[in-house]
Amino acid sequence: MVAKVIDKSPGHIVVAVPGSGLGRAFVYGGPYLRKSAKLVGVKLAAEVRKDCTINFPIPNYGICAQSELLEAVAKAYALLLTDQQVYVGCVGGIGRTGMFLGVMAKVSHAYVPYGPEECGGAFDPVLFVRKHYLAHAIETSAQESLVRGIDVSGVVRWLKAFDEITAGSVPSR
Repeated sequence: MVAKVIDKSPGHIVVAVPGSGLGRAFVYGGPYLRKSAKLVGVKLAAEVRKDCTINFPIPNYGICAQSELLEAVAKAYALLLTDQQVYVGCVGGIGRTGMFLGVMAKVSHAYVPYGPEECGGAFDPVLFVRKHYLAHAIETSAQESLVRGIDVSGVVRWLKAFDEITAGSVPSR
């Protein structure tokens, strides 16, 4: 399953998505007000007044609880599993958006590792987002630390269980 590119204007990353045959999907990011009506939205800014599918406000230049961030990332993956195209955004599309995309990339890499050509050697989710989404994404050291330190194993187990279920087998523990 590979998502078609609807709108090339926003930045994006590519993530692994389970299902019948491993696919990859684009996850778009940028200022939330630029989200196309064709995409489902993950809004990270309470100060933005626009409809969204997932409302997960994070303070500007801030971070959030890891458990809440992982829950929101899992919800974004659930949208991808239904072949919907996802747009993640805050006001500027830099700090909070980069942080969310970094965690999505970390989940994707733990699920199906990116090749060296995609991550330039050892995988670092902060550097990956800066290479593939926006060079100055993830604005604060606290955001960098959260992305690098978050344990994504629970979301990865959920994706692997989904993959096993859709393949017709019983999930392992």
